[in-house]
Amino acid sequence: MTHFRHAFPIIAGLFLLLSCNQQDKEQVKYPYHITGTVRNCEGCEVELWSPLASGFDEIDSTFVKDGSFSFTGELPDTGFYDVTLKTPKAFIPVKVFLPADSVHLAIDAENRIRTNKFYATANEKMPAPLAHVSVVSSSPVQAGMEKYLLMRDSLWAKFYEDKELVVAKFRQTYDSGDSALVQQWADSVESMRYRFANYISYATDLFIRQGESPEAALFAMLDNRNDRIATERFRAYFNALPATARNSHEGKYLDKALRENEERNKNNQRFVGSRIRNLDLLGSTPQGLEVDEDSLFKANKLTLMEFWASWCGPCRMEMPKYYILYEQYKDKGFGFIAISMDNKRDMWLKAIEQDGLDVHHISELKGPNGDDMRRFEIKGIPANMLVDATGKIIAVDISRIDLRNKLKESLL
Repeated sequence: MTHFRHAFPIIAGLFLLLSCNQQDKEQVKYPYHITGTVRNCEGCEVELWSPLASGFDEIDSTFVKDGSFSFTGELPDTGFYDVTLKTPKAFIPVKVFLPADSVHLAIDAENRIRTNKFYATANEKMPAPLAHVSVVSSSPVQAGMEKYLLMRDSLWAKFYEDKELVVAKFRQTYDSGDSALVQQWADSVESMRYRFANYISYATDLFIRQGESPEAALFAMLDNRNDRIATERFRAYFNALPATARNSHEGKYLDKALRENEERNKNNQRFVGSRIRNLDLLGSTPQGLEVDEDSLFKANKLTLMEFWASWCGPCRMEMPKYYILYEQYKDKGFGFIAISMDNKRDMWLKAIEQDGLDVHHISELKGPNGDDMRRFEIKGIPANMLVDATGKIIAVDISRIDLRNKLKESLL
């Protein structure tokens, strides 16, 4: 007992010291000092935002005065922050890694002057991101980020160069009289629409293979986190990162995005072969009528169920492409059901009228909280399912080219 009595104050002191160290660790702040010069935007507001992975909250704001601005303060975490210049025409976000002893931005808000860090794109109507911004930072991570952006910008330009070549080849086949050749090049043009993300994510592959810092590697993967095709490759890169990077805010955010992509890819395969029942649960028509799946599925050999919304730009660009196939094959046994994720009836009806797609339209008008979203575990739109006459799902997220080939094969 005597020994324990003497030891207790020491043990208590150790616990107190550990507790204080933990509190100090939790209260660590990272100072930052950001300056910038801005052309063509006197009086414009400049904001500093936290990383997307941390909730994307505004930290500080100031205004351009005499062509310059500055931020000084403390940050709760390290990571990728956004400095956003709010111009009368648009927002100009600039990614910076903090903390850093000093960060200086040079922004042209009007003329989009290109620096020697970025290549000009082949299509001047779509200039490369940040081509009119120069970033100078004391952080080596920022240098890695700039290197990645250069690779991304180069492949951005390469995509448009390749696309123009494919379109030129397609035009050369117009007068060939060879319908098969015309269709072949038409398919090539169509496939380019889906390949932009592949070009950009390839920049991430090139960048990471050069052995850049874990933080810069995270930045490159986060930039392409929505490319589901690259998910498997990115997962391998992510798992090879040190634990400190994987457990950072950005690392946890990327891990979550990859898991969502992996789940959706797995769901695609899981649903194939199952049958759709109770289509009336997906909602009613614009006229308020329920839909009987037997009357739709059994009336056709194949039916495309397209999930969309009035506010989804990619959806409204995608659906007319599929609608062309519907017009070609509707008399041969091809059906089309457009299932809206809208929650406002007037917006849904307005979009139907504007797009002029004469197909079966239904909606629960519950937005992302609809039964169909939960039923089919839809994580993003546009999405589609191809079903046969019995309501069995035979494909999920089928591309237009694959669908056309399937229709040719099945509806002869």
